Amino acid sequence: MGRQTVLPYSEPDIGEAEIAAVVDGVRSGWLTSGPLAQQFEAALAGHLRVSRVVGVPLFQPRTEITPD
Repeated sequence: MGRQTVLPYSEPDIGEAEIAAVVDGVRSGWLTSGPLAQQFEAALAGHLRVSRVVGVPLFQPRTEITPD
C-alpha cells in the first residue's frame, strides 16, 4: 500500500482563563446568543475588516438568514 504519513498530535492549549470563560458563558444562561455572541461577532467583524458578521448555530438553515 505504500508509506503512511503520521500526523503529529498535540493537546489543545486550553488554560484556566479559557475554562473560566466557558463556565461563565454557561452560567449566564446564554448558550447561542446574547452578550458573548455579540462580543464575538463584533471582534470577528473587526478582524475581517467588515461592517458586520452574524453568527448562526451550526445546523440552522442558511436560507433563514440570506437575502432574497
